[in-house]
Amino acid sequence: MKTIQKFRVRATLPDRLSPLLEIARNLWWTWSTDAVALFERIDHALWSSSHHNPIALLSSIDQERLNELAARETFLAHMDRVHEALRAYMEHPTWYSQVHEESPARAGSPTSPPSSACTRACPSTLAGSESWPGTT
Repeated sequence: MKTIQKFRVRATLPDRLSPLLEIARNLWWTWSTDAVALFERIDHALWSSSHHNPIALLSSIDQERLNELAARETFLAHMDRVHEALRAYMEHPTWYSQVHEESPARAGSPTSPPSSACTRACPSTLAGSESWPGTT
């Protein structure tokens, strides 16, 4: 019989493991050795075959393994520690907010300082710039 279409069934991430998605979707994990170790701990072989891509890893892992991890206290403690470190990093004032306090008059204007997500991702592009391109 000829195959008409293939379907890939993805596992559902248990609620207790939802911090894994937040960690995986933020490039912060790339310079956190503890976060890298967390993803590698999920499935070493799959981590390697996914080319160290946490989104691909979480999309490829089977439901049984996810359920096992959600029940393993040592894994959950590791995940919680990494998640807390990410949250602390995201809540920490950025260099831009420390140097250039936003005045209420400029808040929300096209030339107001960028969000912390941008300043964390691209601080060198903001150095010495007081306004966005195309604004005067």
